[in-house]
Amino acid sequence: MICSHLSYLSESMKIGPQGCTMIIVKGKTYCTIVDAAEQLGVSSKTIRDYIHKGIIPEPPEIKYGVRILKHFPLEYMDLAKLHLENYRNTKNKRR
Repeated sequence: MICSHLSYLSESMKIGPQGCTMIIVKGKTYCTIVDAAEQLGVSSKTIRDYIHKGIIPEPPEIKYGVRILKHFPLEYMDLAKLHLENYRNTKNKRR
C-alpha cells in the first residue's frame, strides 16, 4: 500500500516497509501521523483532535532544522491505543 496523499517526497521523507510514510532525520527513522492514524483506524485529523482534547497524550517531538516535528514511536502508539480504548469504553458505558 503506497500513500497516495503525497504528491512528492523530499529527501527526508520516504516510503517505508508496508507502504508507511516515514521521516528520516540523521539516519534515524520516525513514523508520521499518517502511520499513527492507520494503526488506530482513524484519520490524521481525528488524531489531532484526540491530542487536542486530551484523549490521547501529546506525542514526542524531534527538531528538524528550524521545524519541530511530532513523531509516533511504537511505545507511544501502545500508550495511545490504551488511552483510546479506555476513552471508548467509558463513552460506551454512559450509553
